Amino acid sequence: MILIEINDASKCGSSTLPAATLQLDSLDSVNDLAFLSSCWKLAGRPTFCMLIRENNIRGPNFSEFLDLLSMFKRGDVDGVRVRVGKLQSMISSACTEHLDFLETVGDDVFHRFEEKAVTQSFKTLTEIPKLPEILDDGEVVHEEDLLYKATWDLVEKYKFTPGIQSRSIILKVLYQREGQNFYIDEQKITEKIDKLINKAGVYKEWRAVRLLSSLLGKLVDSLAPSITTILVRGKQVTVGVFGHEEEVIDKPISPGEVKNILYSRCAQYDLLQAVLQQELILGIGKLIAASPELFDGILKIRIGWFIRAIQIEKSKKKMVL
Repeated sequence: MILIEINDASKCGSSTLPAATLQLDSLDSVNDLAFLSSCWKLAGRPTFCMLIRENNIRGPNFSEFLDLLSMFKRGDVDGVRVRVGKLQSMISSACTEHLDFLETVGDDVFHRFEEKAVTQSFKTLTEIPKLPEILDDGEVVHEEDLLYKATWDLVEKYKFTPGIQSRSIILKVLYQREGQNFYIDEQKITEKIDKLINKAGVYKEWRAVRLLSSLLGKLVDSLAPSITTILVRGKQVTVGVFGHEEEVIDKPISPGEVKNILYSRCAQYDLLQAVLQQELILGIGKLIAASPELFDGILKIRIGWFIRAIQIEKSKKKMVL
């Protein structure tokens, strides 16, 4: 975990640190730092808390991650001056802000981070071994071939199928047939799905991540603020699968309403898009905040049409190859 103090935050007062901590989980943190540096209006300098996860180190973007750490060490992230330090040294001079939302949440919402026992040490990050390859038997699993198989046969097939994509399809059929209270090897199927989502994320199997996350009805926490970011710039957002009925969002709505709209418009036509459209909304929200001129002349942002355009471009590239 890395704590970063932003020294160039606008309108900084004294050297005290407000208790504003953001959790970063991707390499686009450079843009987040620049945005916070220009928009920070409270007294003091903001503090970032960045969690280093296994997929940051083992993933294909490891070199970019090392570059980011180097910028932290130099104290300059694309022109934003930062300081890396220990929590003890920063919290001692921090000022406490009142968090109103804490009164509405239960005591079990926040959990203490637990440091796992280290079984092997490394002198440098480059010594960490790469992820082991998943042995795949080469069999391609199609959902339509599984629909008429017995549940027991599907469970056995799941046990002896190593591929992440194939396993995700089998779990999808089992979940939709047997429900969330079904057990596989004394483990609830929802727990199996969550574990496979995490594994697929580490191996960058994004299709499996989207499919299984949609299956469990997952929603990104910061989706509603991203929609608001788009709306305040005079744009409307529509969600729904291309060629089917869309829902227009023209006013800020709660996360629960966002979830209901997404899954009601997408799940029955293309389950995977319920999560894919969330990703696009997040990306468009960041892009329109950083470069609003790119959206000049656009009144309505149709997320389903974006996906359709991506599909057409991908098919063109395949034809060229």
